[in-house]
Amino acid sequence: CNGHQWELRIYPGGNGEAAEGKVTVLLNHRSKGRITTRYIAKIIDKFGEIARVGSSPERRTYDGDSKSWGFPNFISRSKILNES
Repeated sequence: CNGHQWELRIYPGGNGEAAEGKVTVLLNHRSKGRITTRYIAKIIDKFGEIARVGSSPERRTYDGDSKSWGFPNFISRSKILNES
């Protein structure tokens, strides 16, 4: 996007900040330089329905040192793994 490289990190078992049983979703800026942005993450279930939407509460600034912003407790693993 606009010459910037991004990395989406998904931790099905959460990361160090996540509560037990939660999935973590992080957006990592991989380019040099500074950028300020807002972002939206969505999980779509196997039926094509939106299971969860999260958006940045405010503009986030990435300053080129691989800073990640996102959602440590984005969705429960059990909701994703639900077979119904």
